[in-house]
Amino acid sequence: MDRDKFATKGHAYRHDDLTIYESNIHPNYQVEFSASEVSSTGRMVIFKLRPKSSGGPRFEGRWDNKQEELDVDAFEATDEEIRQFKAEACGYAGHHNGKAKFGSSVRTYTVKIVWPGQGTIFEGEVNFKVHRRLPAGTGQFRIN
Repeated sequence: MDRDKFATKGHAYRHDDLTIYESNIHPNYQVEFSASEVSSTGRMVIFKLRPKSSGGPRFEGRWDNKQEELDVDAFEATDEEIRQFKAEACGYAGHHNGKAKFGSSVRTYTVKIVWPGQGTIFEGEVNFKVHRRLPAGTGQFRIN
């Protein structure tokens, strides 16, 4: 997203209280927690999945401001693999993870990432809070 456009929009600006519960993780992958602040262009990465050695894509769970949900993106793969992952086609899964369950202000997403040839990369729950800023001029306040 363009920096100027991002600066004038209402958006999520940070996350916190991140917990990740792994019920299944591929032995060649590790989970990394990401910085809680949004970048100057609006990208807010929640977590990363990195291969422990070469040979496999890496993944980033990020906040989608438009859809207000957690999306997972794949990197270090062919354009066709990334396209199929986003479309959740041909055995790829995990780009979209459904709507969050809410409990005591924390969003909970059930995440399952599948990559053909490697099987399940990650399966578990990702929990976090999202903090939002509203654009100037939002709402009306009246003091009597």
